[in-house]
Amino acid sequence: MSPGRITRFVPLLVVWSAALGAQEPAAGDRELLASLDAEVFDSRAFLAIVEGGARHVEALAAIATGAAPSAELAARRRTRALRALREIDDASAAPAFQALVDHAQTASIDDDALADLMLTIAAFAPALGTGPEVAQSIQQLTMFGMEGKAGGGRPRHNHLRCLLSGIRIHVRCRTGEAAAHGSTGTKALIEQLLDQDPFLREFAAERLGRLADRSPAVLDALRAAATATDHPRQAKIVGPGFSSSVGTDFGEMIRGAASIALARLAPDDPLAREGLAKLLRADDPRERVAAAMALGPSAEEGAPDVVPALLEASADDDPLVAAEAVTALGRLGDARAAVLDRLRALASGTGALAARSKAALKRLERETGKG
Repeated sequence: MSPGRITRFVPLLVVWSAALGAQEPAAGDRELLASLDAEVFDSRAFLAIVEGGARHVEALAAIATGAAPSAELAARRRTRALRALREIDDASAAPAFQALVDHAQTASIDDDALADLMLTIAAFAPALGTGPEVAQSIQQLTMFGMEGKAGGGRPRHNHLRCLLSGIRIHVRCRTGEAAAHGSTGTKALIEQLLDQDPFLREFAAERLGRLADRSPAVLDALRAAATATDHPRQAKIVGPGFSSSVGTDFGEMIRGAASIALARLAPDDPLAREGLAKLLRADDPRERVAAAMALGPSAEEGAPDVVPALLEASADDDPLVAAEAVTALGRLGDARAAVLDRLRALASGTGALAARSKAALKRLERETGKG
């Protein structure tokens, strides 16, 4: 397992990891993988699957691309299997590439599912290299969204989304060659934050967030990227016999990546607030918990509104994530109707989440005078 994938988000993640415990589940691989079907998310089993690395990649790819008795179960399996693949180190996860590519181009999947597949490929793309077969597969996948547009018809998928996702994969494949030449250190990543390729800026921010370097140079570079308004507006993909480019505003994408990196390295930084909200959707359940734990009231004028993200997280399939999101909603002191309605609905139930919701609601009503 790559140390940069799971061991991160200090100090809060350290606290959560200790609470989770280091004990491995006693069940075998089959039982671990079967846990992906459960309605209630099993974080211990998920992390054990990730720890297993290459041993589980083939099975995870099969789960992510396979059929299921119901659409709900298929979506749950796919989401969790792809999350696990994104958390496994690049080299171990890379053998899933062809299975994901084939599935994306032959199965009748919606735009969100296709985007999730391409995001997963992008996660291990640095280990794929830039060989002709890989380049051809990426080209086919990138152009897949354009199918059906010829002759004035409607494209099968959101073609712009496919194109941008394909360019991201292409750029990250190139970073693998740079790594082979030692161009992945902190200094090189800081320089890449100023590169004219927007997806390389995004990649550099992401990688900096996964390192343990909290030096002023790193944090200042990330703060600059998180607040810049002049990020590049052009991206291109070039391969054997083809090229394509797209112009759009990549600023939000790059600023978001930088804010997530700050949230991992310096969660108390005011600029990390947006990143903490985004980490409520992180693949690693420990990061989702830690993000909820880190969010509180902000005295900063114009601070990002984190309530919508916390409301979404209060429905997380990991009970601990949902519980910490509920507690954070009570801690924020924001008594808008959507928050009160959500807390009251959860408080009317039973179990630990209901108890947390009652406590959060009581605190919120006491501090704001709204009952």
